[in-house]
Amino acid sequence: MASIEERVARAAEAALREHGYIAPVDVLIGMGWLQPVHRDHWRRALAVTTATRSGGAPPTASSPTGWPRRSGAC
Repeated sequence: MASIEERVARAAEAALREHGYIAPVDVLIGMGWLQPVHRDHWRRALAVTTATRSGGAPPTASSPTGWPRRSGAC
């Protein structure tokens, strides 16, 4: 089995070829850790976070990703 570094590199290279840029969500999808449907959720959360920072409405989720926050250090 390939190392995590090799898997990340392959997924990042594929995303770059396909999209012309590399986004973390695309690497995770390329590695099989997320399903493509999660890309839309990721981008909506990013838009909400950007709007909040620019004075827009605050997000309604518990975190910018929509996932519950963990207490304590990661």
